[in-house]
Amino acid sequence: MSGVYLEILEPERLTYTSGALDEQGKQLFEFLHIVTFAERNGKTTLTIQSQVVKTTPAAAKYIGGFQAGMSQSLEKLADHLMQKSGPLVIEHTFDAPAGLLWRAITKREDMSRWYFDLAEFDPRTGFEFRFIVEHEGNTYDHRCKVIEVIPQRKIAYTWRYDGHPGDSLVTFELFPERDKTKLKLTHEGIETFPNTPAFARTKFVQGWTHFIAESLKHYVESESQPKPA
Repeated sequence: MSGVYLEILEPERLTYTSGALDEQGKQLFEFLHIVTFAERNGKTTLTIQSQVVKTTPAAAKYIGGFQAGMSQSLEKLADHLMQKSGPLVIEHTFDAPAGLLWRAITKREDMSRWYFDLAEFDPRTGFEFRFIVEHEGNTYDHRCKVIEVIPQRKIAYTWRYDGHPGDSLVTFELFPERDKTKLKLTHEGIETFPNTPAFARTKFVQGWTHFIAESLKHYVESESQPKPA
């Protein structure tokens, strides 16, 4: 492969060429790429516009696989950046009072409605609990211990997997905002788990986003609605 940078406008845009060479060093094809970066609310959208500007008869099989190859590279880039970004933090504001949110994250009966179906749970320092999850043919034995409790405001517990290296910490924090409540979830130490697809940071992002922004949201906001007489 070879290429030339034509424009570098940090941190907004890159323009460059790239192409493959044959065994004699002659160019089989050439792309022109324009890469733009748009930041919003702490996230960045990366857009790549690619155009074939030179080609040869032998290049068709390579050009045909470009989109799939680039998509795979971007997925790897996203995973790499997320592994380097420190604690995983997810925040969501609910149309529900703090008391209802606190009950939802600390009472076993309520937790089973949106979270995991735990055998028992007690929001007190030192309480240990476990639960097993079957996913894609694998069994994950979760072992957790409550290490901090501030009633109606904060609960934190360790989070590890029996039989696998690594130890992490999950923290739920509540912030009342008039008639709403903001919940902040922080998961620290994900990088200590095995460097395998099953423990990739993207898996935790997807899982916690589902639990907080979808499952818990549906539960607490439906519970906060007035019940028919």
